[in-house]
Amino acid sequence: MVVLVLGKSRYYFKPNILSANGSIIVTDPKGELLRDCGYSLKNKGYTIKVLNLDEKSNSNHYNPLMYIKEIKNFDDVLHKDINSHAIQEDDVMTLINTLMLNTKVETIDNTSGDPFWNKAEMIYLQALFYYTLRHYDKRHQNFTTILKLIRLSSPDNTGVSALDRLFDEWAKNEPDAIGVKQYKHFKVAASAPKMMSTIIMVATARLAAFNIKEIANLTDTDDMELSRIGMPMDDNSHLLKEIRNKTGKNIGNGKIAYFIITKPSDSTFNFLASIFYTQIFAMIDENAKLCGGSLASTLEIYMDEWSQLGEIPRFVEELAYLRGLNVGITVGLQSLSQLKQKYKENWESVLDCCDSILFLGSNSKETLEYITTLLGKKTWYKKATGRTIGKEKSSNTNWDVIGRELATIDELSKMPKGNCVLFISTVGAFYSKLYNLKEHPNYLELYEPWSNNSKKLYNHKLELKYLENSNYKLLSDSGLYFAEPIDNLKIEEVDKNELKELLQSGVIHFEDLKI
Repeated sequence: MVVLVLGKSRYYFKPNILSANGSIIVTDPKGELLRDCGYSLKNKGYTIKVLNLDEKSNSNHYNPLMYIKEIKNFDDVLHKDINSHAIQEDDVMTLINTLMLNTKVETIDNTSGDPFWNKAEMIYLQALFYYTLRHYDKRHQNFTTILKLIRLSSPDNTGVSALDRLFDEWAKNEPDAIGVKQYKHFKVAASAPKMMSTIIMVATARLAAFNIKEIANLTDTDDMELSRIGMPMDDNSHLLKEIRNKTGKNIGNGKIAYFIITKPSDSTFNFLASIFYTQIFAMIDENAKLCGGSLASTLEIYMDEWSQLGEIPRFVEELAYLRGLNVGITVGLQSLSQLKQKYKENWESVLDCCDSILFLGSNSKETLEYITTLLGKKTWYKKATGRTIGKEKSSNTNWDVIGRELATIDELSKMPKGNCVLFISTVGAFYSKLYNLKEHPNYLELYEPWSNNSKKLYNHKLELKYLENSNYKLLSDSGLYFAEPIDNLKIEEVDKNELKELLQSGVIHFEDLKI
């Protein structure tokens, strides 16, 4: 579905989030949907994960390298070689491609339009990624490690770098490894010292964001649990038990909600949201296969302010493909121009992949013209009568066929608030009242900023604090809670009367007074 354009949150996104009965993923630029609907989801037993690119300290951890699959070779499995593994090459290339599409690095050399520089940088980054995934344990498979490897690229007085030596050692043990081959290609491409330094400089600038402490803290580890997307909702499901046995992983149920919060005024870190969605789409495909061809539970993806996400590779193709895997995707736009700007050549293909278009109102002439065209024309019949004066005094009636737009641009622009136009594929258009949010069965669980229901306000920071210790949940389920630490603790002398009261109350015992 595509939703255009005013009042999307209240009239569409909030009612649907409150009705959640499967896995959900929400793009939430202002954090408004999480704030208002999080309480309701939590009450339903949902696990809430947040990728917060605005207030990064209020985010769960997301490490893209954790979602690059390992594939076991048949011979390795046959000989029970647990140390041997192969990396899914497509996953590495997709990750790097998404990163490069959504980050711009301006240098004298790469602005010339010569594709050489991008290709050389891609080969270099691939080699670094493959090395990291092959030689470091899970704790150190992250962008921090990749940046450390880049810093080893400077050659010494012999013309050989520490990175060269690492790859030479790898080549001795695994000469046919994809990482070894890509590094050799890089060395051939960057045969001149200036060319090599330029490629390394561009790659360093590309990954500069990961040098920022907040971004490094966010991406060094991972707790997103993307493997839960679309899984059975019941933790004791027979299918889920089968999947756990098959994969050897303790995969959780599908009762999980993801919120991606971006900063509307600054798109610097939005490339992480694009990578996140790219890997989500890959995970959907993988999970669908584990579940027998389609996801075991419905997945609804609500992409509000979709244009802020940056470029997601093969998005149009993904829209068409995911529909058959028990996935619903809603794209929210302010105007049609946002779609045209991102997909200049095939913007209509995005709309063609959507079964429904919901128009909530707009001030954009371009959008209004499109909706008017989509509505088409209506046939009117105009009656015209005439009379001939003569001996017979005869008269005749004529009907003129007139066509006009079902709704003009002026009429659409003045559509009363609370109304909408809904287009359903193969059915037609409907003019209707919008859903009254107050009539939703779960409305009382919704936080409304103007009402006195602050207890319904969801604060993810408190959830993160709760999850810092894995024992919290276990203990709280038993009715035990950790005491909050006392800041600026003052030690004061207790007089005899106070001591007597403390002893009588049972707060302290005589044994406590023994030294």
